[in-house]
Amino acid sequence: MKKITIKTSNENAAKELVSNIINNVKKNVYKTWSYEKIKLVKGETNYDSIFHNPPQFLEDLTKKVWFIPKILGTNITFNPIKTEGYEVKDAIFSLHTGRLLEMLMTYYYDDFTELTVK
Repeated sequence: MKKITIKTSNENAAKELVSNIINNVKKNVYKTWSYEKIKLVKGETNYDSIFHNPPQFLEDLTKKVWFIPKILGTNITFNPIKTEGYEVKDAIFSLHTGRLLEMLMTYYYDDFTELTVK
């Protein structure tokens, strides 16, 4: 699973970008993305997450991938998360990662200085 890392100009820009992404997903600005609070199996913390929501990915848990944005200084990482107990193929992770990249490049291109996937 590859994660997306975005570099911003400063910590406030990183916080503002994550806030804008989450709020716009909640407001249904991006028709094919949804928001959900999720709890990882390992802990008790609820995390903000976004996911690509066309029916073929929601109805089959082997095809659903959540992304949890995490701010580390001036960087934001989006880590893909699968449903516990389900095997998700690399092609599905690639598809969801590509859709997230598409959304970020379309709506936030001027809000970051660098974007990597690794």
